[in-house]
Amino acid sequence: MVRKVVLFISVLLVEFAASAQGITIVPIGTASETASVIDLKFDAEDMGRVKGMVTDDRGNAIADAVVTMTNDRLIFGSQSKKQGSFSVGSYFGSYTLEVSSPGYAKYTAEVDVGKGEVKTIDVKLTPLDGKPVAAASGNDFSCKSMSYFLKVASKHPAYEGKTLLDVLADAPAVDIGGSELKVMQSSNVQVYVDNKPLVVPFDVMSQYFGGVAASDVRMVRVVSGVAESPAMLYITTSK
Repeated sequence: MVRKVVLFISVLLVEFAASAQGITIVPIGTASETASVIDLKFDAEDMGRVKGMVTDDRGNAIADAVVTMTNDRLIFGSQSKKQGSFSVGSYFGSYTLEVSSPGYAKYTAEVDVGKGEVKTIDVKLTPLDGKPVAAASGNDFSCKSMSYFLKVASKHPAYEGKTLLDVLADAPAVDIGGSELKVMQSSNVQVYVDNKPLVVPFDVMSQYFGGVAASDVRMVRVVSGVAESPAMLYITTSK
């Protein structure tokens, strides 16, 4: 049973202008956010678990892979250990299981978890360029049932020459591969870059994200929406 609630208060104002050189962000106000997000508490008997191994297509263990289970409100997750093993506990129900690591195509599957059930799912990740991915520490991840922080390993060899679009491809519960941005399975999304709202059409947003070097991205944060409120996508860069 969910015991807590989440409150968001946002004040935002920003202007975006397109130029031949790309997208220029011109702040014309200030943006502030108050978000009281607490770890939700669930009855132990209502919990289930998914565990398994994360390997590459050659059978090598992948450490630090981000493993999450999400629906339109909740997110549970952890990271694979050095030997590739993972274990994620979740409230019973239907979820999207996602597994990602820099340089690999994201793994996605639908999974149902019952009360007290333990499922074993082994995951094989495929390199995006067909070549072995250089060994390096992956993105750092933490979550609190309705939000998460992804600290980006921006110096990872797999991100060399890549952009924010590639980082977002690794971000749990973020889908930017279609004709609209979806976060936590919802297209009702508010996007912030360095605490400034990005209120532009999807094609302009994609162009802008494609112009931000992956090496400049520091953190991605997602907060699920409550009732009719939008999901939040926060992006922090070094600029």
